[in-house]
Amino acid sequence: MKNFTETLTLYNKFHTRDKNNKPVVRWNRVVLRDVFCSRKKNMYTSSSGIFSQSTYEIIIPSNPKYMPPNYESWGLYSNLNKINHGYFTLNIDDVIILGECKINMNKVRVNDLLENRDYKNKSFTISSVDDNTFVDYKRYIRSNLRNAHYKVVG
Repeated sequence: MKNFTETLTLYNKFHTRDKNNKPVVRWNRVVLRDVFCSRKKNMYTSSSGIFSQSTYEIIIPSNPKYMPPNYESWGLYSNLNKINHGYFTLNIDDVIILGECKINMNKVRVNDLLENRDYKNKSFTISSVDDNTFVDYKRYIRSNLRNAHYKVVG
C-alpha cells in the first residue's frame, strides 16, 4: 500500500489581464498534504555522454475540497482567476514543489525558481494529469490504489 504522507506546494498557472487590459500570467499557490510522491531517476546515453533525468509521480486522493466551484470535472480546467480559498486545478505547465514553499510566484520567474538550489531537485512542471476518479470500482479493487485519485507526472 502506498503511503500518503507527503506535502507539496502547487502553483497553478492562469492567464488574466492587468489594469491596462494587457494579458499577464498569474500563479495561484496551494499547499496539499497527505499525498504520495515518487521520484524515478532515469539514465540514458547519447553521443554527447551519459545523462540522468528525474521523473516525478504524484498521487492526490480525491477530495471535494479541491474541486473548483462550478466545474464538473476537477483538474481539467484553468480558469483560476475566480478560484481561491484552497481550490485548485491540475494542468500541464503548473509547477509543483515537494514540501511547503512560501515563495510568491507572481514576483519571480518560473525558471529562477526551478533552478534555485533549494528547490532544483524537488520541483518540476506538470507534463501529464490523469483523472482516476471515475473508475469502475469492482475492476479497480485489486490495485494498490483503492480510492479515487488524481495522478500527476512531471
